[in-house]
Amino acid sequence: MSRIQINGANFYFEEHGQGPETILFIHSFMMNCNMYDQQVEALKDRNRVIIYDLRGHGRSEVTPGGYNIYEQVEDAVGLIQQLELAPCHVVGMSIGGHITMRLVKKYPQLVRSQILISTSAAAEDPADARQFKLLGFIHNRISRSFAIKQVKPILFGEKFLNDPKAAETCSYWHGQFMRNDKHSFAKTLDGILARDNLLKEFGRIEIPTLIIAGEADAACDPVQSERMHTKLPNSQLVKIPDVGHTPPVEAPEIVNSAISEFLVSLPSLSKKEEVPS
Repeated sequence: MSRIQINGANFYFEEHGQGPETILFIHSFMMNCNMYDQQVEALKDRNRVIIYDLRGHGRSEVTPGGYNIYEQVEDAVGLIQQLELAPCHVVGMSIGGHITMRLVKKYPQLVRSQILISTSAAAEDPADARQFKLLGFIHNRISRSFAIKQVKPILFGEKFLNDPKAAETCSYWHGQFMRNDKHSFAKTLDGILARDNLLKEFGRIEIPTLIIAGEADAACDPVQSERMHTKLPNSQLVKIPDVGHTPPVEAPEIVNSAISEFLVSLPSLSKKEEVPS
């Protein structure tokens, strides 16, 4: 559990394990890096694993600006460079996936493979954007608790929410959602909704890619994952039945197996590559 200064902000991060491969996890909107705790446990015995809280999330600093997707790419680059992680495998869920894809686009030399979970390469659909803006307005101006009640079925699948075994986990995340800073919530949401369309550029991306989608995802239609898989020439797609927007939390064993099998399928990294700064 450590802190690091990047691009004028103080970030919280954790480093676990060691090994020839390094995996960087980038979390989802409204959550924090501990959404990947079960992936860390599964992977740290054979890999160096890094998780961190995005700007304005969790234990990282809330700043006036720096929340659009490309600015958050620069935060990830700063982390990779300062901790000497490159070339690393990058796992991103939802906004974490938006950041990961643009990291690959701008800095391919830093990334060995990408794992995209519950995310889309397309720009936000205008109708969906209006719905999310309304929820954001309710969250910040009217009733945070009411907005979170509406958001839960978007972030988690029905099967998970109704599972008594998941009650403690749901309670933990409800508490985290209630503690989110309203300024960073609004700025991050604006960045997500204003993102550009990357699909037209996917034909040129050859980096190995694993795409994971919950078939019951209410936030990001699984069709988006299928489109990415079709466009990316070196990709694999894993779809998980009855799972919503947050597979690392809802179905950790399936996600862990998919990531492990994907990483094993890649050529081994025999020597640390020289990476330009």
